[in-house]
Amino acid sequence: MSNKISLLEQVERAYDRAAALTRHDPRVLATITACNAVYRMAFPVKRDDGSIEVIHAWRAEHSHHKQPTKGGIRYALTVDEDEIQALAALMTYKCALVDVPFGGAKGGVRIDRRNYSQRELERITRRYTAELIRKRFIGPGVDVPAPDFGTGETEMAWIVDTYMQLNPGELNGTACVTGKPVPQGGIRGRLEAPGRGVFFGVREACASAEDMKRIGLGPGLEGKTVVVQGLGKMGYHAARFLQEAGARLIGLAEIEGAIHAEGGLELEDVVEHRRQTGSILGFPGAQDIVPGERALELPCDILIPAALEHQITEENAPPHPRSHHRGGRQWPRDLGGVRAARPPRLLHHPGHLSQRRGGDGLVLRVGEEPVARALRPAAEAVRRGDAAAAAAGDGGGDRQPLRRGADRAL
Repeated sequence: MSNKISLLEQVERAYDRAAALTRHDPRVLATITACNAVYRMAFPVKRDDGSIEVIHAWRAEHSHHKQPTKGGIRYALTVDEDEIQALAALMTYKCALVDVPFGGAKGGVRIDRRNYSQRELERITRRYTAELIRKRFIGPGVDVPAPDFGTGETEMAWIVDTYMQLNPGELNGTACVTGKPVPQGGIRGRLEAPGRGVFFGVREACASAEDMKRIGLGPGLEGKTVVVQGLGKMGYHAARFLQEAGARLIGLAEIEGAIHAEGGLELEDVVEHRRQTGSILGFPGAQDIVPGERALELPCDILIPAALEHQITEENAPPHPRSHHRGGRQWPRDLGGVRAARPPRLLHHPGHLSQRRGGDGLVLRVGEEPVARALRPAAEAVRRGDAAAAAAGDGGGDRQPLRRGADRAL
């Protein structure tokens, strides 16, 4: 019997630890952590060969303290009710950290999209949207989904089209999702925004000369070695921005395996190689690593797991984790840790918005202040509709630039 702790339990434990440090009424704290509503659905979809398959899907709305609720839709075989509730809760907390006025939500469909044709994916997406509309789990000002793992602009376009067909004449109907193609009401810069956010967080952490000195590095990104797991929307753009800032990309991992080159990998060349061959393996001048998870153990300065959860585990974490990562075997440990193959460096997980010093390493984590505080000006720029200031990573106007290394939480 596995003793693996579910993502939901990890999130709840992290919340409980943080809540114990406050003076709020326990009944209020229990109200905050509870998931408000979960819609579980099962619907039939016709495959191209004429057979019928029952698809299982979910949408969770964790908190309605602000509306609309906001959160992506993922297509993955790992999707279940616990995972969707956990991710919805994280959306609530992340929005609250940077004072973005959304409640948290998340959706998921339990499929491996590689096993379905484009026509089948369209049927699944449209039927899923119809089910959400039926129970009012989607709509402008109500619940606004977005892309996530396994989904993108195409799926969002299908969702908008289905929503408009079933809600003819609704003035703001195209606002039922974000992440749409630009010609259908999307915004420029949305595609790379998650990876850009990862870049901002890593840049701010590395800007602290004091913290970098603790782990034997100089401030800034120039010359730091980077390993990225996942070349999707998040991983690709995070790798791109880090490489443009002078970091050296030495490892990339995808579902088919990983590649490593100590001298550096040119990201666009790897992407083109994968487009032509269907795999990153066999890239000229790089060493193949199979299975790809072993890339997480490569010695590097910055590690970015940009795939699904449960990538950093007891099996691949350092043998003496407390010397590198304080916090015990709770949720942050499972989502991220520091490499032991070289004197401890820096790790960033796309879900982590702030940092905490642990041992002689630095680990970015959810729920603490410094980097989250630094990102607030950009969040405020988003709320004002100032896209240029948001992309630049500051609040525009007379607002101070991102604070570098200030007000350490611990």
